Amino acid sequence: RLNNTFLLPRAFSFKWDLIYKSPSITAQTRREAYLYSNVALKKGFKNNMWILTFSVVNIFNSKKYDLINAGMDYYIESNYEEKPYLYFKVAYSFNNQE
Repeated sequence: RLNNTFLLPRAFSFKWDLIYKSPSITAQTRREAYLYSNVALKKGFKNNMWILTFSVVNIFNSKKYDLINAGMDYYIESNYEEKPYLYFKVAYSFNNQE
């Protein structure tokens, strides 16, 4: 996991995450490795009492993997894929104690 936050002019901050999930093997399940990345732009207002955040999750559309469940009498193979999505968040701090 790699997390970077960059301070930009006009009190903006830019955050970039890079997440790697290694292959996973349990008694009945096997999952492939996958890698994905998120970005966010954040700005505080009114002494940071209000914070606005705009984010893009899975920006490169790379969160995809195969999952295999197997046991004595069954075998299930699944393909997982999460499409990129955007979100906008507004947060207000009621009691901003220092």
